[in-house]
Amino acid sequence: MAQRESLLVSTARPRASRRLGGGATTRRRRLARVLRGERGVLFLLLLGVLALVASHLAAAILPRVLAAYRPGVCVPGSGLAPCPPEASRVDVDVVSVAAKPTCVTHVAVLALNQYVNPRRIVFVTSSASKCATLIAMASNVECVAEDDIVPGVTKASVRDELRRLHGDGADADKLGRSRSGWYLQQLVKLGAADAIEGLSDVFAVWDSDMIPLWPTRLVSEGRVGASGARRVVRQIGGYVIGGYEKSYETLTGGETLSYAPDGSGYVAHHMVMERRFVRELLATFERSLTLTKKISSQPRPEAFIVLITTTGIPCHEGRTCDCPCAPPGY
Repeated sequence: MAQRESLLVSTARPRASRRLGGGATTRRRRLARVLRGERGVLFLLLLGVLALVASHLAAAILPRVLAAYRPGVCVPGSGLAPCPPEASRVDVDVVSVAAKPTCVTHVAVLALNQYVNPRRIVFVTSSASKCATLIAMASNVECVAEDDIVPGVTKASVRDELRRLHGDGADADKLGRSRSGWYLQQLVKLGAADAIEGLSDVFAVWDSDMIPLWPTRLVSEGRVGASGARRVVRQIGGYVIGGYEKSYETLTGGETLSYAPDGSGYVAHHMVMERRFVRELLATFERSLTLTKKISSQPRPEAFIVLITTTGIPCHEGRTCDCPCAPPGY
């Protein structure tokens, strides 16, 4: 039996594309006229205010809805005190990238400690000044600034490299999401395996706006073969994005991307990783780097950025579920 879905995530699939008729074209033209000039600015401001109001209303209502769904059970975020753990303590750290602390981040922390019960929750955030608020959310929360993860790799350096390679418009900001921030997140998650002091050998990368709703396992009771290593629980059911296949092939020097047994992808709201395999993956990237004549003469951090940003990894804005109160992403 398939494992029950454990997170508050969007399950909607993109609809098949349809040929636009004359009516749809006319509506698009009218919308384009509305968004021009001062009216466009006012329209966007109004949308921002409505989104803010909706976020605060959802933050107030969501815990009550969950409490009604599970009567008599402590629901994270419904009270001032954290709920007691409903899962056994697991010797696994959770790594999460958060642009800044929000109400959703706080509820996610409470829910992680209640339903996953990790050893530590380590946030990587945009600046050290935001760490104090994150650390105050729970006694097992730690924090590090994103610029300290991979030396020489920052949002500014990724942005500059994108613009150098693809022009000034390469780092386009769409609804508050810049491509440089999206790429930086991927580099930070990979770099965390070695950069975060004392990180557990098995760790989970967790989207900071994803809230577990019941006990969720990251590792199983079983062991793997003669090594005796713990068997981890991989999340499947993600989108299959064809553009990733060529990117993976380029990054690994010709290996073919594998999918889950049911044909779905591993692009999900969280992923359990093992440090030894992340190191192996990065070593493979580095071998591909030395074989890439275009960038072989550059210093390693800058060259690593070039390798990542020239593989054609698509930015998938709009494919993730942003919970209430979540600010625009990086």
